[in-house]
Amino acid sequence: MEDFNHFRYIIVDECHGINPQGGMYKDFFDCAARKILGLTATPYRLSASLQYTDSNGRTVFRPKDEHGSQEFDDKLHSREITAENKCILKFLTRTRPRVFHKVIYQVAIQTLLQRGYLSKLNYYDMTILPQEGLRRNSTGMDFDDRSLFEEYQRVNLQDYLVSIIKRLQQPKSGIPRKGILVFTKFLEESEALCKSIDGCEMLSGETKKKDRERIINDFKSGKIKVLANVGVLTTGFDYPELDTVVMARPTMSLAMYYQILGRAIRPHQDKEAGWIVDLCGNIKRFGKVEDLSLIERKPGEYIIQGIADNQCKQLTNCYF
Repeated sequence: MEDFNHFRYIIVDECHGINPQGGMYKDFFDCAARKILGLTATPYRLSASLQYTDSNGRTVFRPKDEHGSQEFDDKLHSREITAENKCILKFLTRTRPRVFHKVIYQVAIQTLLQRGYLSKLNYYDMTILPQEGLRRNSTGMDFDDRSLFEEYQRVNLQDYLVSIIKRLQQPKSGIPRKGILVFTKFLEESEALCKSIDGCEMLSGETKKKDRERIINDFKSGKIKVLANVGVLTTGFDYPELDTVVMARPTMSLAMYYQILGRAIRPHQDKEAGWIVDLCGNIKRFGKVEDLSLIERKPGEYIIQGIADNQCKQLTNCYF
């Protein structure tokens, strides 16, 4: 760390990836006094949290003073207050401990669209798997894998996904899609696509580097028409010509949702609009990315607001 002590400024790209609780970044930041500038399109982090509810179903919070906290614990023990694993999407300037303290510049997605820096998106909600009946995992931050698998079997997601891809390959306009990128939760759905769709290949964390490079190059050249992936192309995949993204997996993470949609939002002269096809209730949960806005409710206190399920909703610093 001493080799870097003379640096006065640090610029961190994709700064939402910094864990405020500790780790390599925090050690580096703390080793000397310096200015830190973070850059990100998704200024929030998903955190596990307990939501406390009283006997009337109202959300309550643990008092900060010792006496109140003890009284709170007594009610928790007697079940006058119940606790449930939930998650909170925290805006980066409101994490504890804080790494970033204020927003010095922001630009709305709608503004970038109007200026041509981003491509228009068309949204198609083809949900077969509603999220309301899914169980959460032990952290409360995502859906339980077993619950997901059971629901996939119940609604026959694999066959539905195959039918959707076949429909996308035969558009009414007669103009073929430039490429169809599919996001799945499990290997089984991607494997089913490869067996049923000609010109389809898949990527996962198990794909060897040389095979991954070949598959991505073949997809960009048009040799591969459909590319299914299991959690590997949410970031770092740049293909502006891509015009179709299929979300065949649910997520509780606004950042992941944004990143997946971001694969189709890059502008290209031959692309009129990117298509977002959602099979798992994500559009209903988060809405359109161009409707996201940064609101300063009071000095220094920011939230992300969006239009989800046809309602204006606060999406950060609230339980969900």
